Amino acid sequence: MDEQKNAPVQNMVTHQSSHVKDAYSKDALEFMHNLGKQSNDFTAVEINGHTYVNTGDLVRIKPVEKEEAPTYRVFTLQGLIDYINDDPDDLLSQFPRLIVHVADPRTVHLYTKTYGTDNSVRTMLATCVCTNKPYIFDVQYDREEFMVKLMSLFVQDENAKKVGSVVGNLTVEDATTIADDGMSQNVIVKSGIARKSSVKIENPVKLSPIRTFPDIKQPQSMFVLRIKNAADHAEPKVALYDADGDQWKTKAVRSIHDYLAKGLEQLINDGKLSIIA
Repeated sequence: MDEQKNAPVQNMVTHQSSHVKDAYSKDALEFMHNLGKQSNDFTAVEINGHTYVNTGDLVRIKPVEKEEAPTYRVFTLQGLIDYINDDPDDLLSQFPRLIVHVADPRTVHLYTKTYGTDNSVRTMLATCVCTNKPYIFDVQYDREEFMVKLMSLFVQDENAKKVGSVVGNLTVEDATTIADDGMSQNVIVKSGIARKSSVKIENPVKLSPIRTFPDIKQPQSMFVLRIKNAADHAEPKVALYDADGDQWKTKAVRSIHDYLAKGLEQLINDGKLSIIA
């Protein structure tokens, strides 16, 4: 009885499989056959140094890119000079010419010359970054905070010491005011802020903030020193305003170029290295 009951089911499955097989062989197999025939029917051509595959449309084949070592990172100009001169990675034998680019007063890059079939590839081999924290100008600081920044973020020359003497001697008194003629300030003992000694603050003042590589002399710039009276006998506010117009950047880049040129003189004379600043 069971065999008789299963017979129609088996006949139906066999009948359906036959239809699926017929449909697959007529449609799918024919499609895959034609697709496979098309995939083998192509030609590779080279145009202007680039390889293209012609399958009806020209498709450019990108060349396999070589794996590159991570960019070497240093933090002083002397470190970059030592890396180039010592040449631990045999760069001078791999590349006919190297380029040192002074990007800004705090960044220098070492590049290869352009290469590739269309000279569109350039590799950055090393980078030199100045990591010191610069002073933020145009901001009013409390006297103590200003003094700490003045002593830690500026070259301690005579001008910095004079500014420190003026600001450091400010004190809160019962009666002082600040006389201001626009170009200079003079503290007169009446209310708020007083100075232990009467010293006129002449503007602009010349200071040398530490804002580029320690290998070179820090450029000197002009700044306006302003002292603001605080209410309710609070500490006075002190600020330095940039009056240089960013001329220091040009001086710093020129100094970086000269320092690198001296340390890499032999390679430059041999035509193996150029410095762009």
